[in-house]
Amino acid sequence: MNAEPTQAQAHAPKQEAPTPGQPVLHRVCTQCNNMFRVTPENYDAKQCPNCHKG
Repeated sequence: MNAEPTQAQAHAPKQEAPTPGQPVLHRVCTQCNNMFRVTPENYDAKQCPNCHKG
């Protein structure tokens, strides 16, 4: 078996559990078109954490 992740797996959104009571919004990454979660104060994020390094 190949231990390296496929391109789809590499761009799969990380499912982090939001803190209870905190609103969560969903955005679509402009680079890979995957959906990712953001808090309202980070709503201007255009790329998912996998595509946006830095």
